Amino acid sequence: MNAIQEFRGLRSDELDTGYALHLEAYEWLKSRGSSQWAKPFPYEKYRLWHGQRLNYGFFSNGTLTSVLSIVEETDDRWHDYLQGRSVLWVRAVSGSDRFRGKNFGRLAIQAAIRQFAHEAHIPLYLHCYRGEGFLPEYYSRLGFNILSETELENGPWVLLRHPVHPDPES
Repeated sequence: MNAIQEFRGLRSDELDTGYALHLEAYEWLKSRGSSQWAKPFPYEKYRLWHGQRLNYGFFSNGTLTSVLSIVEETDDRWHDYLQGRSVLWVRAVSGSDRFRGKNFGRLAIQAAIRQFAHEAHIPLYLHCYRGEGFLPEYYSRLGFNILSETELENGPWVLLRHPVHPDPES
């Protein structure tokens, strides 16, 4: 039997469930020595984004498996490259430990790419910790291109962009 899969904006009653996935992802990254998040994602910021309908989830058979936020903003850490432009960011990508290795995070990112980069023709940006390189490689396999690298407060980071044209691999 095929699973019913859906990517959609989170409803108001899904705020705490979505945030719980962020906490799981933080603990998982921390246990592997990653500096992707130096501390848990701020609940107040996630709640603010939730009120603005910027938080999305990927569901399988009605169960929330992964979340991400799509936020238009500037990021001064990348001023040399973006020169203060406001761009559409993929933020706070997180998956449930229950579904680790099931590719739901990848499916959520691919759904966001389809919805924003391919259908709305808006490039998506994200940044991640360079570290051992597994995150930049992961996002590159999903069609993101590395644009720039810099040293931030907790180590080396990369800026990535997904182009607006459809990519058969994503």
